[in-house]
Amino acid sequence: MAINESIPLFLHNSESVGNGNLYVWLEKTANKKERNYLIEFPTIPKNLEEMIISRCWLEQLLKCTFERAWFEKIIFNPQMINLLFDEDNKIPIKFNIQKPTLSPDNNLFENFLEFSLNYLTIFNFLNIDFEENNLEQHLDILFNVLISEGNKLSKVCLRNFTLTSLHNLITKHIATSKNCSEMVSTITLDCPSFKNFKLDERAENVQIEISNKIKRTTYQISNIYNPKVKFWFYIVEMDDGSIFHVNISRMDLLSEQK
Repeated sequence: MAINESIPLFLHNSESVGNGNLYVWLEKTANKKERNYLIEFPTIPKNLEEMIISRCWLEQLLKCTFERAWFEKIIFNPQMINLLFDEDNKIPIKFNIQKPTLSPDNNLFENFLEFSLNYLTIFNFLNIDFEENNLEQHLDILFNVLISEGNKLSKVCLRNFTLTSLHNLITKHIATSKNCSEMVSTITLDCPSFKNFKLDERAENVQIEISNKIKRTTYQISNIYNPKVKFWFYIVEMDDGSIFHVNISRMDLLSEQK
């Protein structure tokens, strides 16, 4: 079926990755040394032999745990993975990666998120690099993941997400939601670069430190329905008024981790 229908092993935008075979870049520590693995796969398995080889390599990947993995404009095609491992219940179809990085294209953004939620076991954090994506287009689905998928994602880092509205939505949800238990416990906005940042009127225990023209602000936001639920905010602001870094963490979970 997969051969006859030319089902691709990867989902990607052909213009962004070029032609030919595609690669997965993985990092693993062995004997206290970092080792990088660049594994080549056929874009579309053309015969039974290529199907068997693809399954063999995927099975090896599924049995390992990696520190890092970079999915730059490409991800494995869930349809092909399911076909290759059809009715094989002995192998969990989950890639074990401590810190995966996704760099999605606009037209595959939802596919990338679904792949990370359904086919990755993430031990540390998920990093998403937005580069030049249409951020408004992805705002709602991304926000819904952040407030409802905390059981699968404990920490998420969003790099180059420049919309202040996401920060505002998160803050409002923390303060006014009747259930924050499903929310991602730590959210980082790295290099958001948005300006005209205003301190939320609900901020508590505000502390401001200015050093070397860099302003660092910490504060807390409490939930109005359950004041014991608090989130800690850490904001780094550059001298031109642009926000360089935002970290949002649930405080009761931070206490449990210490």
